[in-house]
Amino acid sequence: MKRFTFQRCEGTTAEHCCVPQCLSSAKFYSTISFHTFPSDDQQRKRWSINIRRVNLIISHHTRVCSRHFVSEEVTEPAEVGGKRRLKPGAVPVLFPWNNYSLGVRRLWVWERKEKPESVVTGEDVGAICANNYDYCASPDPVFVDIALCKNESLREEIVQLKQQLEQLSLKHTLGYSLDGVLCAIQ
Repeated sequence: MKRFTFQRCEGTTAEHCCVPQCLSSAKFYSTISFHTFPSDDQQRKRWSINIRRVNLIISHHTRVCSRHFVSEEVTEPAEVGGKRRLKPGAVPVLFPWNNYSLGVRRLWVWERKEKPESVVTGEDVGAICANNYDYCASPDPVFVDIALCKNESLREEIVQLKQQLEQLSLKHTLGYSLDGVLCAIQ
């Protein structure tokens, strides 16, 4: 890997960028400007979250270089020798972990699909739902009656099986059959 050495600039302070993996320094990069954190707490919090340093102790020496801001948010100086300034509300968004790019904006749902031309009313919704989806339709009464009859027969079968189980468990514990006694009780 070839390393580049930059010529040291004269008369600059030792400002460094606090963003992880960023090696920008005012000693070697004269075209990059360094910006202090904003005084607004909400804006300061957004900056620290974006640069992935939530527990960063921010002092008046803590700086973020101009490489991490979109070019539209950095204003160039009006006169020679002036300072670059950030527009109000500027937030760093360009980092080494996203290759200093914002990526492609995801399209909104109506940008991906065509909007429906007709307006659907409340009456139409029921008709569309009943035609397309079976969970909206009510069952036929014949099927309800069949299901009820089947449930009744299953309940009767459960009662009979419980009686058989009770007889078998008594026979097992006492060692003899109590069929005559149980029939007399019923």
